[in-house]
Amino acid sequence: MQAPAVAGVAANNGRVCTVCVALLGQQSKIEDMLEGGDLESKDVDFAGFTRLVDKLEVQCTESDKQAIFSMIDTEGSGTIDVGGLKRALRLSGAIQTMYDDSLKTFGLLLAATLAFDGGVWALQGGAAAFDFLAAYVVEDSLSVDNLFVFLLIFRYFKVAAPRCSGARPPASPAPS
Repeated sequence: MQAPAVAGVAANNGRVCTVCVALLGQQSKIEDMLEGGDLESKDVDFAGFTRLVDKLEVQCTESDKQAIFSMIDTEGSGTIDVGGLKRALRLSGAIQTMYDDSLKTFGLLLAATLAFDGGVWALQGGAAAFDFLAAYVVEDSLSVDNLFVFLLIFRYFKVAAPRCSGARPPASPAPS
């Protein structure tokens, strides 16, 4: 069974990019499965790829799997080499797209922070600007630390990826 071709979806779909990163994170398990004979063959079709992703417990939808399989199966043969999965994922452009987007976002946030700090310096003086910048760096560091804690908690309790992303629904109004 071959996944339908999905042209350019991976590089433009943040969710598929995230699944690609998750698959790269499972590379050592894939190598262990290959060495241990847990996979029927090194070359798998779409159904075999789906079983592999499910066995690795990478949370993704069927359309995510189809997009990734189509992205990796560049020849359109209907099979992919599991041994070359790491290389194929890296060459796909999905990971590079995520890195580029992250760097752009970081650059914009840094520019906005420094512009605000410049305003604080102009209005309040150098000491206040230094205090703001120091507090910003500390808070930013702590927020990154919290992300790792949440990731560990979600992974420990095996919370599905769709439940981790997105905002909480708004609270119900209090009864009158």
